Amino acid sequence: MQDAGHGAGIFLEMNAMHVLVPDPSQHAAQRNRIEEILRQLPGFRGYLEKEYRRDSDTLARTWIADQLQRSRCGIDAVTRTLADGGNIDKLPDFDRLRVKLDHLISRVRSAVHGYSVF
Repeated sequence: MQDAGHGAGIFLEMNAMHVLVPDPSQHAAQRNRIEEILRQLPGFRGYLEKEYRRDSDTLARTWIADQLQRSRCGIDAVTRTLADGGNIDKLPDFDRLRVKLDHLISRVRSAVHGYSVF
């Protein structure tokens, strides 16, 4: 991972493709004045920070699920190419891979939002 210096996110290098991922550390820059005041109340700062972590977790899970979904589209394209070319002996392998990927996408999307080990 490398910081691109944009402040709005972090660039991840994936197969020479740069993808902008929301940077959780940017929560501080997006706070409004009321939040700044509430952070001064005893006990409330920890509550807000936990909410920030939950928001970051949701953003990360959504991004990961979207990337996995893109992978699934690639697998579908390869499967169609194999089927069109008559290589049906490889189709069951790709079908199993697609089922596992679908299961993973479902788990990532339906995971309890904000659950973390903090």
